[in-house]
Amino acid sequence: MEGNFSSVTFSSVSRRMGGVDLAVFSTMLASSAVIGCYFGLCGGRPKDSAQEYLMGGRKMGMLPIALSLVASFISGITVQGEPAEIYTHGTQYWCVLLVSYLASFVAAMFYIPVFVNLQLTSCYEYLELRFDTKVRKMASICFVIGQIVYIPVVIYIPSLAFSQVTGIDVNFVVPVASAICIFYTTIGGLKAVVWTDTLQSVLMMAAMITVFAIGLGNIGGWDKVWAAGERGQRLEFFNFDPNPMERHTFWTLLVGGFFNYLSPFTTNQGMVQRYLAVPDLKTVYKCMACFATGLVLFKSLSIATGLLLYATYEGCDPVAANRIQRHDQLIPFFVLDVAGHIPGLGGLFVAGVFSAALSSMSTGLNALSGVLVEDLFEPWLRGENKIIWLRTAAAVCGFICLMLVFVVQHLGGVLQAALSLCGITIGTLLGVFTLGMFFPRASSKGAFIGSIVSLLLTGFIAFGAQIAIFAGKLRHPILPISISSCADNSTILTDFHKLHNPHDNSGVWPIFRISYWYYTVVGTMVVIIVGYLVSVLDEDDSRPRRPVKRNLFSPAVQYFLPPDQDVQPVPESDLLVSDHLPDTIGITLAQTPTSVDTLAARMQGSSVLLMQLLIASAASALMPAIHAPCPVDCVCELSGMPRRVDCAGRHLLNFPTDLHPSTQHLDLSNNQISALPPRLSHLAPQLETIILKNNSISTIPDDLFRGLTDLRSVDLSFNRLGAPFSGKIFSTNSRIFDFSLSGNSNLTQVTGLISSDLEILDLSLCNLSFVAGDAFSGLTALRSLNLSFNPLEAFPEGLAVKTLRQLDVSSCNLTTLAANSLARLPNIQQLQISRNKRLELPAEAPLRSRSLLELTADHCDLKGLALSQLPALTHGYFSCNKITGVQTGNFARNSALLEIDLSQNLIRELPHDLFTNAKQLVSVDLSSNRIESVGNDLFECCAALQFLNLSRNDIAGLPDVLTMPSLVIFDLSRCRLQKLPTGPDFLSRMSNLNTLHLSHNELKSIPKLKSASLKSLDLSYCHLKQVVHENVRNLSKLHKINLSGNRLTNLNASTFRDNKNLGSLLLDDNPWFCNCTDPEFVRLWELTERLSEGSRNTLRCQDPDEKSGLLWEEACGQSLPATSPRDNTVLLTVILVACVATIVAAVMCSKRALHSGSKPGGRRRNQPAVPAAAASSDDDSDDAVSVRVPRARVRSEDTRQCTPCADRQQAAAAEQPPTYEEAVLLAASSVSVAIIDPVLSAADASDAESGASESENDVATESRVSEL
Repeated sequence: MEGNFSSVTFSSVSRRMGGVDLAVFSTMLASSAVIGCYFGLCGGRPKDSAQEYLMGGRKMGMLPIALSLVASFISGITVQGEPAEIYTHGTQYWCVLLVSYLASFVAAMFYIPVFVNLQLTSCYEYLELRFDTKVRKMASICFVIGQIVYIPVVIYIPSLAFSQVTGIDVNFVVPVASAICIFYTTIGGLKAVVWTDTLQSVLMMAAMITVFAIGLGNIGGWDKVWAAGERGQRLEFFNFDPNPMERHTFWTLLVGGFFNYLSPFTTNQGMVQRYLAVPDLKTVYKCMACFATGLVLFKSLSIATGLLLYATYEGCDPVAANRIQRHDQLIPFFVLDVAGHIPGLGGLFVAGVFSAALSSMSTGLNALSGVLVEDLFEPWLRGENKIIWLRTAAAVCGFICLMLVFVVQHLGGVLQAALSLCGITIGTLLGVFTLGMFFPRASSKGAFIGSIVSLLLTGFIAFGAQIAIFAGKLRHPILPISISSCADNSTILTDFHKLHNPHDNSGVWPIFRISYWYYTVVGTMVVIIVGYLVSVLDEDDSRPRRPVKRNLFSPAVQYFLPPDQDVQPVPESDLLVSDHLPDTIGITLAQTPTSVDTLAARMQGSSVLLMQLLIASAASALMPAIHAPCPVDCVCELSGMPRRVDCAGRHLLNFPTDLHPSTQHLDLSNNQISALPPRLSHLAPQLETIILKNNSISTIPDDLFRGLTDLRSVDLSFNRLGAPFSGKIFSTNSRIFDFSLSGNSNLTQVTGLISSDLEILDLSLCNLSFVAGDAFSGLTALRSLNLSFNPLEAFPEGLAVKTLRQLDVSSCNLTTLAANSLARLPNIQQLQISRNKRLELPAEAPLRSRSLLELTADHCDLKGLALSQLPALTHGYFSCNKITGVQTGNFARNSALLEIDLSQNLIRELPHDLFTNAKQLVSVDLSSNRIESVGNDLFECCAALQFLNLSRNDIAGLPDVLTMPSLVIFDLSRCRLQKLPTGPDFLSRMSNLNTLHLSHNELKSIPKLKSASLKSLDLSYCHLKQVVHENVRNLSKLHKINLSGNRLTNLNASTFRDNKNLGSLLLDDNPWFCNCTDPEFVRLWELTERLSEGSRNTLRCQDPDEKSGLLWEEACGQSLPATSPRDNTVLLTVILVACVATIVAAVMCSKRALHSGSKPGGRRRNQPAVPAAAASSDDDSDDAVSVRVPRARVRSEDTRQCTPCADRQQAAAAEQPPTYEEAVLLAASSVSVAIIDPVLSAADASDAESGASESENDVATESRVSEL
């Protein structure tokens, strides 16, 4: 298979970050801190303004806002989860690309204009203007709870990737990174968050593109990736199955994805806050277009990366091979495996993942502070300085989320339930906003009751599904995976190596099996339907009505509203919101009963029509069609045409006769059906697949498949079929592609099979003792035939199928194979004859085939090899036989041989010219034999050899020179070696050697080893008494050395001073002499703390006697330092860089302040000159600068000091000469100007983009403030 071979090289994923990696990661954290310092201390407008803190003064540029939207929407979970999703479930996920554009368009055209025109601070303030205070507070609480639960998960999951890549404890890196994020979010406000998001979005893309490019080059090009996806059934683009219980289909992702994306686009405070931070609606449209494009680009890259992951591990799935625990760890594992040796790439990947996490965290904290202060606690904060409370709220929320991170890592299976809690609220929020913007008759009572019902219903569905998952009743099968190419996979019994996890979910309530993509759809539709019905039923003309302004509705609805009339919804006797509505919101005109009736009549038609459309779409997606019959006790698709009918495990006694004519897939497995109908075409004429395995069927009617022109797959395995099986059933339908009769123990003979389309035939586990010569001659398209586990005593000599590629006769009773056994199979490529206990291949009559590529003959009774007549053979597996020797000519004609496995035999001697003609050999396994010596020229001709296993032999010594230039892994463990060659060329002729296993030998010392490529050396459980510097000084790339289980009593810490790349030193099970005051032992203590991967906790002392049997920590822990020097280094490096960056930013702020203060009347850079009054109003704090702000809010803050007075005081102070401390800061700032100037320039460029419009707005502000 293409792209599998590298997968067999994994032996460990334990690595550490180097200096370059730490520099990259620390630079990202330091840059974020610098940006926060700049905008928090000296950049932009006055820092005591809530509008500046939350909205960036509403003057942010288009590009940073768009990149910030991308960064905040994509979390670290997305970076790791989406490629794993493609790896396990295929490319149907591509539909989110369409959804990204569609949801962005709908949000920009129908929702966002409402927020922009109202110029609100919190999007939930709209709900109070449209409904009442309790609806606003309910939505705000939903958002706060969702964010408090979501942010810790967003931080914790990427930290696992960091720990896996770096080896640094999660409990260390999470507080450091989170503290920096809380710092710059708290002091810098929205501008700091947006600009850090901009930086972090670039890092995210850079990390993903770099990893993808390196992996693509490693696999050999996109063509091979695509071919692997086709082989692995990963390429799925148009699965139009409308069943809502299917996890991913085109409709599930299009409909469910649209609602899932539309909700955060329109109701998430963090995203709406960014829409309101730009000057006008036109800029918002540009932001949304760039945001959708960036989102599509990133998700396209994630999909491509998922396919690349599958192509890389197509033949050796890391989870199935126990190399990782979950598939969402694939990305960090892939980085370590493919590019772990490249300096800086690990740091770039970690920086990219953490950038995604920190951007989501900073966005959430900034939004939480605004919602808490503006929506929940505003009544208690009137007249207070809001900026203090905003920063306090951000810091407190950040601290709570940081503490919850340490709770999340202990949740286990509850973690998924916590994530489901976040998904419950988004449907309700979208529903209540949609109800307010599109339905003029909706009332606050209807909105509140609809929201409560929606929360309860979606919560019931989500948590019910989670309980079913925890109980193991509900599972979502993944696509087939394989371990056929893993290095340790040597016992494959059949020719199908695919692993999968089938599961019957029929015992779970259908409502709990609904796809998680539909949770938001359900929540939204319930709010709209229930809310609208409650509003209509609660209408009472006898109660007073309050006006609802026209611009509280979507532009699409405003088109139907009369321009001179307010809408009069249902009565609201308990609301006083109308008393506080600003005049700038909407157009207040005269109201008359006649105009109200006219408007109601005009809006009723459109509302009813829209309601009918919404209810019809919900019913079609979520309710079974009445006109589509489904067999009793079966599960069908919930649509008008049930193409899939699942009757598996229903204890059916009879074949269902009430099938719908449109049925295409019918599963009747695991029942007690004993008889079949005479003809299926009368019941299901469009049938394509039928599964009847594990029933009690004894006969098949001759006309059973007649007329089924679309039938392609039939499974009749594990039934009671007996007597001779003839091919009459194929004569009535020759379109069948895959036919299985496996496990029919009464089936003793097959005859006269005729079909021009059948390609796969499974007859394993039957009772076939004889196969007639013409049994398969009529199968002119047959490619795969499985006859394993049958009592066949002779190879079917009459087997003559020219198209056959795969033949499995393993686990039969074969005793011999004649030379011409394959003569009538001219295209045979794979032959499995393993586990035929008495089978021999006589050397005098070797098996002949010019097409055979793979021969598997393990666990037989072979005494020798006879491969001379197999010139095309590339893979030969002959382990667990009785081969006593191999001859010179065994591989003389096998020039195409790539892999040979002769392990667990009785071979004693290897001729020096055994592999002379096998020049393409890549892997040789000769382990567990009785080989006593290896010639120096044995592998001299094997220039491509990469894997050589000679373990578990009797090799006492090795030649001085072994020429294998391409060798990567060399295993010599358990060979009774007493010494290694002392010559300098022992390893020098293996120029690509990466791993050398020498464990469990009788080595008492090691010579001077020299290799420029060796990274892993295993010398465990030998008899070594010492290891000196000269032994390992020339191993320049050594990364891991295992010295466990030897006889070392001490080890000089300077032994490895020249091994600069050493990251792992294992010293367990040695008789250590623990002298806690000896400087040499102290240095060894510090070295093991840094390099032992935590195994120092198992090191024990043997001497002196008073410390015998004690752990090192017990013997010397009180007198020696216990803190990891490496952890200290990392901690100091990160904190030092962040502190220096913060100081530099503060210095530059002081420089700018002194520079501007030295010029009377000087103004900020890129700020146009304005009249004095306008300048005063521009510097005013909080919301008083906006013409559209409610009057009550202006009055609530007019008791503070007049800002123009404060400005004059500041100007007078600025005219004074600088103090000594200010002069020192000014001088120091000139040293670091080159570091901070790029940040200043980028921020000033954003300010300059909207400079012109700022001047005009300030002039208008002057007149409005004077008027107030």
